[in-house]
Amino acid sequence: MKKSFLLMFFCFLVSFAKESAVHTETDEALFVSVETEKVKVLPDTAGKKGILFTANTDSVEILLDSTFLGVAPFVLDTLQDGTYSFLARKKGFYQKKITASYRKDTLFSVNVELREPSSISIITKPDSALVLINRKKAGSSPFTASPLKPDEYNVMILKDGYELIDTTINLESGQSDTISVELVLENLTPSKSANKKSTVFGKSKTKDGEESDDLEKKKKKADRIGIIVFLSVMLLLLGVQEYNR
Repeated sequence: MKKSFLLMFFCFLVSFAKESAVHTETDEALFVSVETEKVKVLPDTAGKKGILFTANTDSVEILLDSTFLGVAPFVLDTLQDGTYSFLARKKGFYQKKITASYRKDTLFSVNVELREPSSISIITKPDSALVLINRKKAGSSPFTASPLKPDEYNVMILKDGYELIDTTINLESGQSDTISVELVLENLTPSKSANKKSTVFGKSKTKDGEESDDLEKKKKKADRIGIIVFLSVMLLLLGVQEYNR
């Protein structure tokens, strides 16, 4: 009985050791595979002439007049001497035209820099603010402007009764940026409010102008009353003199 138990226990240990070995080999193979995919191998350029195409990302296709030439990195050595316009492209990236001179007796490199689309997300509190990108209406917050080419952009945020937001943002390749702002109510000081324009029946008039008109009218009315009182007193005096005579 003891021998049978020991034999079964030994078989279990051997089976467990085999399973562990299999798992270890599988994980190791997967790790090597992932690492191998990350390595970019440059072609052997010893003794070669032409153009060596490299790129800042993998799987970049090089074309000439819609004819596929290869995937960077590779050496192009099948053309006649001259200047050519190549097209570099990759799915999800902006295409790029490249002009290069080709000579059979030299080897020089062309490094292709492809750029990914970028985006800007606009979030405001309160929302429903008008957003302008490079002085053009883009939408109403909250919203996302995409795709945008990597570049510098002017962003303006406007909402009635709130201060203007005017800022500049520089988007890198593949960057997704977010502008989150809490809008500030306009602070109308007495001088500002006095100069604030209000439109009435299509005519623009300042509050200062309205107050000036009111003062002018009151002054004229007071002058008329003064004249009437003066004339009344004079007539009364004349009447008294005539009576005394």
